[in-house]
Amino acid sequence: MRAHHDQFSKECADKMAEAQHKSQNFDILKADYDVTVRERDELIKANNFLELKLTQNAQILGQVEENRRSDNLEVKNMRE
Repeated sequence: MRAHHDQFSKECADKMAEAQHKSQNFDILKADYDVTVRERDELIKANNFLELKLTQNAQILGQVEENRRSDNLEVKNMRE
């Protein structure tokens, strides 16, 4: 009976150690996942900001180009 109890205790301890190891591995993976999600979210925010700035700059460039054309046309008309 004692041998059976000792075997059972050893198997239980082994399973507890394995469960603890798996739990630690899960915690590490969860922490890595959380960092990756935060980094992704920051990159999405940065990308959205940069896309907005690019759109704004493209609009400003379009206005500047239109003003340049208008100025060039005015200069051309003044020369004639």
